[in-house]
Amino acid sequence: MTYLWLLIGFVLLIKGADYFVKGASSIATALRVSPLLVGLTIVAFGTSSPEATVSMVAAFEGNAGVAIGNVIGSNIFNITFVVGLTAFLFPLKVENETIRKEIPFTLLAGVALLILVSDVFLQSVSANFITRSDGLILLVFFAVFLYYIFEVARRDRKKQASVSVDAEGTFVGKEYLVYDRWSRCHNSWWRFSCKWSD
Repeated sequence: MTYLWLLIGFVLLIKGADYFVKGASSIATALRVSPLLVGLTIVAFGTSSPEATVSMVAAFEGNAGVAIGNVIGSNIFNITFVVGLTAFLFPLKVENETIRKEIPFTLLAGVALLILVSDVFLQSVSANFITRSDGLILLVFFAVFLYYIFEVARRDRKKQASVSVDAEGTFVGKEYLVYDRWSRCHNSWWRFSCKWSD
């Protein structure tokens, strides 16, 4: 019976992931932003919510190892297994802006966590702690990341709006050009007919 529930949960997970991706794509289209931004926000927050719950419950129960291990382990799993398996099955196109900004920000967050937890090495204390001030610093990093995401989303919406306006103007211009040519041909034909009638 346990294996049956495991199989049912696995099927529901796959189907739920399918609906989740479709919903995220629809949101990207409705908000006129790139799918990458939706992946960095809605999809990332949605898939990280269970991890955040596990880490907070573990911290409240005094099990710091599970709280930290869950975060570090999930990041390693996502970067190595998830990206590796996805790229193995379907090669992924990576934008230059992702290489220049999002990935370095990921590395910067990891370096910041490494520095904050290295109390024994940096401060010569008896144990390593992530204090409230350290947590505040990490939250500031998160706020900066959110600000960057919102700014990129705003620029994308402006860019798509300008592209749509240009496309509409091009269409109107072509329509006017066709009408103008038709008008000239019609006038030429009318003048030709009048000469013959005279």
